[in-house]
Amino acid sequence: MHTPFEQILLNRPTWNVKCRVKQIFSIHEYNRPHGTGWVSTIILADEKKDLIQLILFNEDIQRYRDLLQEDGFFYINNLASKAVNLEYKIINHDYQLMPTRHTNIVPFDGDTMPVGYNFTPFKTTTSHPIGLIDILGILLYVSDICPVKTKNNTFTLKRDLILIDKSNHPVILTFWGLKAEGITADLVHPPIFHTILMGKSVKAVEYQGISLSSTGYTDISINPINMGAERLSTWEHIIESLLHCLLYTVLLFCYDACVLCKRKINLTTDTRKCLNCGYENDHTIPSYIIKVNVADGSGSIDFALFTDEAQHILGLSATEFKSQIVEANNMEVVNRLFRRQVGEKYVFIISAERN
Repeated sequence: MHTPFEQILLNRPTWNVKCRVKQIFSIHEYNRPHGTGWVSTIILADEKKDLIQLILFNEDIQRYRDLLQEDGFFYINNLASKAVNLEYKIINHDYQLMPTRHTNIVPFDGDTMPVGYNFTPFKTTTSHPIGLIDILGILLYVSDICPVKTKNNTFTLKRDLILIDKSNHPVILTFWGLKAEGITADLVHPPIFHTILMGKSVKAVEYQGISLSSTGYTDISINPINMGAERLSTWEHIIESLLHCLLYTVLLFCYDACVLCKRKINLTTDTRKCLNCGYENDHTIPSYIIKVNVADGSGSIDFALFTDEAQHILGLSATEFKSQIVEANNMEVVNRLFRRQVGEKYVFIISAERN
């Protein structure tokens, strides 16, 4: 009898598990008051893709480590359990496994091991305990990849995705490092509302509320074939109608911006020094902001669109707008541009800030 990882506690002397080896960490030396030695951590996944740590010390490294291979499937019998030291906890399980004198390892064909998921609705992530969760959602947006500086003063790559599920609650899922690089061109420019993402072992983190983040143990499937994905795909047209907004009113403000930080510069003063970043500009960049009122089936809201997004709405760059309309005082063209957009349908992905 093989025990699911979620049932492993301290109430039995030994455990038998059926698992896949998710990741094998390198061997490293430890120094403790009672002596030194060697340790290696191995991450195991069960049929539900729940994770647990297997810890090998000293002789156990030589005895068992070479028997286990990443992505291999194994029956491992007669393992002991122990509470995880919080200092070394790297996954969302309170206990870890360790070999005993009677532990034995037998490989098996992974096709006989089905995959299980326990999806967390996005709406409940705002109150969900921080840890690893399973997700299923419709892809709304994929950002460009960008380098970010880590706490160790090194750089890694980052890419944000926005997903929504049947709870009608959008979330940000951030991919890091190789996972950010691994996003394919088809996913960067998906047919909107028609790409479904399924994730296993996605980390819920506290950042500007609750957001989701990939880890070394995260599995992502695109357009999976299962009952949950089928139900979600039949709901796509509801999502699409909820997210399409009617543009009702448009107000536009044109301004001169700093070359470096793109913030507004007051040209009524004797200097073009930017008060935001301190840069002394020898010229400025024409920019504009549109304030719009949009409405869907639930109500209406006002928000602002800056230069790039405003250009998408009006079809004119800020430079063209300034030279052809503002400087020429051609307000009839402005009115015509605005009238053309009122009543049009758009999908807006916006961020909100508390005043």
